[in-house]
Amino acid sequence: MEIRKATQNDTEELAAFFIRMNEVINTRTDSYNPDNEVYPSREMMARAIETGGQIVGIEDGIIVMAAIVNHECPDAYNKVKWQIDATQDEVWILHAFRIAPEYEGRGFAKQTLDYIIRLAAESNIKAIRIDVFDGYEVEGLYHKFGFKYIDTVEIFYEDIGYPTKFRLLERVITNY
Repeated sequence: MEIRKATQNDTEELAAFFIRMNEVINTRTDSYNPDNEVYPSREMMARAIETGGQIVGIEDGIIVMAAIVNHECPDAYNKVKWQIDATQDEVWILHAFRIAPEYEGRGFAKQTLDYIIRLAAESNIKAIRIDVFDGYEVEGLYHKFGFKYIDTVEIFYEDIGYPTKFRLLERVITNY
């Protein structure tokens, strides 16, 4: 899989990919509200493309993986004790990390996390943080890449529509 930063030319395919992935997530968890806006919004994607934080994976000529890294986080992130003290600009938040189900099990998640961790180190980022649904099996993947459990918090996201428990994880970048 080729991993790269998305460009404006990827916008329509990327939007369609996220719509499809939201449908997939809806079949895998009961903490998702399909009646609310698609996550991420087109505005969030556009900002991420503009700032270089929209990452895509291309296989067989199509987008099969997408993730966003930026400095935007819910207020709950500011109420916990992280492993490392850092300003908001020194930390990336990983959002909307998705892999098309027919491409799962090929090591694409590993390749993507390796890419993002390397990019964070090159960008002098001190840590990567993420929230995952409480009880969602994907958390084990993050632990394999050095993400540590920090706390469980309740977060309200518009796309879910009600406060939901999330587990906060952090990966300290050691060579910043």
